[in-house]
Amino acid sequence: MKIRYSPARFTAGLFAALIGFWFVFREPGPLDQSPLYAIGPLLLAIGSVVAAIQFSARPRTGVEEMAAPAEIDAWLALVYTGVLIAWLLSNASAFTVSWMGPDTRAASIALLQIVVVYVVISAVLRGRRGKAVLEDERDRAIRCSAARWGRHALIACVVVLLVVLGISPAYKLEWANPPAVAFLLFLGLLLGWLLENAATIVYYWRDRR
Repeated sequence: MKIRYSPARFTAGLFAALIGFWFVFREPGPLDQSPLYAIGPLLLAIGSVVAAIQFSARPRTGVEEMAAPAEIDAWLALVYTGVLIAWLLSNASAFTVSWMGPDTRAASIALLQIVVVYVVISAVLRGRRGKAVLEDERDRAIRCSAARWGRHALIACVVVLLVVLGISPAYKLEWANPPAVAFLLFLGLLLGWLLENAATIVYYWRDRR
């Protein structure tokens, strides 16, 4: 059965996803002690899936025809990577003490929901493209150039962490327990991916000019 595009359903899905994001990022409160705790990730997942399905049925626009598939993927990855980094920074206290504590497990559930939503939307976009050519020589050249920026950002994060840990006296490194160091390395990976996607978008923009 072919799905018909409905602007009302698309808008409703986006609205539900935004409410879900608000629940995920809000300050902890009494709601967390009830079964309604899952309402945020649930709204985020359902709203994003509905919006993605409606988007897949939407007639193509001039912008979508002009933009390369890799550029659209880079925009999606940039947004979700930024959301992940902002969410991790806002919940840093849960990850810098122990990754096995109850606070960390609760935070990991929300993190998993965000990742699942990104995977679902990416799959919908790939299905929307069908058998179209997804990559040519220009796209491969841009991907390689952007990947260098991501690698440089990751190397810079690792070097900074090595210098801080290596030259700081022991009494100033009480914060540098294994969970905290692992958390910083994970942030470094995400920052590298963020810069790679940002570089991809800039390269495509420069190519069109």
